[in-house]
Amino acid sequence: MPSKYTPELKARAIELVLHAQGDPDTARGAVSRIADELNISRETLRIWVRTHKESGMSAPTESVDLEAENRRLRKELAESQRANEILKKASAFFAADARATHTSSRRLHRRQPCSLRGLAPIIRVLSDTPARIAVSTYYAVKSRPASARSVQDDEVAAALHCIYADNYSCYGARKLWAEINREGTFGHVARCTVERIMGREGLRGIRRRVKKPATRSADADECPDDLVDRDFDVEFPNMLWVADITYIPTRAGWVYAAFVLDAATREIVGWQVTNHLRASLARDALDMALSARLRAGQDVSGLIHHSDRGVQYRSVAYGKSLADSKVVASVGSKGDSYDNAMAEALNSVFKAELIDRRTWPALTDVIVETSKWVGWYNTRRLHSAVGYVPPVQAHRQLLDKQAVAA
Repeated sequence: MPSKYTPELKARAIELVLHAQGDPDTARGAVSRIADELNISRETLRIWVRTHKESGMSAPTESVDLEAENRRLRKELAESQRANEILKKASAFFAADARATHTSSRRLHRRQPCSLRGLAPIIRVLSDTPARIAVSTYYAVKSRPASARSVQDDEVAAALHCIYADNYSCYGARKLWAEINREGTFGHVARCTVERIMGREGLRGIRRRVKKPATRSADADECPDDLVDRDFDVEFPNMLWVADITYIPTRAGWVYAAFVLDAATREIVGWQVTNHLRASLARDALDMALSARLRAGQDVSGLIHHSDRGVQYRSVAYGKSLADSKVVASVGSKGDSYDNAMAEALNSVFKAELIDRRTWPALTDVIVETSKWVGWYNTRRLHSAVGYVPPVQAHRQLLDKQAVAA
């Protein structure tokens, strides 16, 4: 049986805390936040970090400096974009040859307040277009009170923006609709209303890229049977786990991430990120998952562990970890991603929601952000396959159901 906290998990947790404490923006509450992300006792992590510091070992600083530089550059870029947008709007709105549209009269009252001297040229330009209006019409529209629907739309739009920003800016209409009704602030909000406001506000869900990386497979005679046969539907947690490895490009070279997913709840029960493809990459993720279930007092004997035929999953050490916990191994056929479709889907989500949206400097940056993303994915991200609730909540609900059924 694995220990409650593996050496790899301990080293990763300490590195994440030291990285966070080195940045003034993330230093506050770093131990508590990272302990919750990694499902570790806060006091245990606090002791690890204190012991590490007392030993005199230095903390990594390269990625902290890079992150500070990235923040500075992002701030400068945002300021430049804002300045360009102001200039573009001013040019289109006040230029003598501005091209007016049929909706100009409705949009005028939303612009910045302007005096009659600034308004007169706009009226003259619109007089030669189908959007002719009078000065009195402008002021009538500007002074008219907003309708009840308009007021509610604005309130719903503000709430949708908050939900969108709080969830990695990746939710589409289905998840935004589910989350705003889950919060219940506005009663029931129709899905068509969410879709209409999203179109008005320019909110779009993330789209996945179709990619299929190749891995080196073990020989067929070294692999166990496929016990899943593409049927990933299970009733309760700890009945079927799926595992896979994905690739991440950084400026410093390739980085690799391994995940273990519970098929019933879609919870990421174990993960590891490193810069090599040795067997320990997959084993560390598995040991993290087994340790978490051990700490929670949950039995995993008889659980089916399904993966592809990657050599990392067929190593002697990996097989021993499975056997020690009485977990049954299962593998799909060679070169067929559908046999491990659920794990492939998780890799696709991970890439779309986190990895493919920025350029990564080095390994440490990927580890830090992956830890945050996994914590959000498990505790806050709504999953359609489990009734639009977070995986951790689905896990609790299914355990309660299992206890009643027993």
